Amino acid sequence: MVRPEEEDWYALGMPKVEKVTVSIPAELMAHIEGRRREAGVNRSEVVTDLLWRGWRQLEDEQREERYRAAYQAQPDTIGELEWADMAAAELLAGEKDESNSIPGPKRRASG
Repeated sequence: MVRPEEEDWYALGMPKVEKVTVSIPAELMAHIEGRRREAGVNRSEVVTDLLWRGWRQLEDEQREERYRAAYQAQPDTIGELEWADMAAAELLAGEKDESNSIPGPKRRASG
């Protein structure tokens, strides 16, 4: 089965489909038609692509909300925060040391 994440899934072969009839604002339809003309595809392809994008965005938002709720229920401990601060300090200290050891541009011998 073709996955909706693939950009050209519709062109490669239409999966099982359901036909629906919905009413949408005329302004939105004008945007859909403009996108259809720009992309050189049919209306079903444009609408399906937009629905999949919206669905993925909704899933991302829900996943982020679950993460936030879980983090609020079980935030970092003092020990974890101290460890993170220490690791960040060591990382920054290492970057300062490395900046001194990076060789400059090589010069070619003339002549």
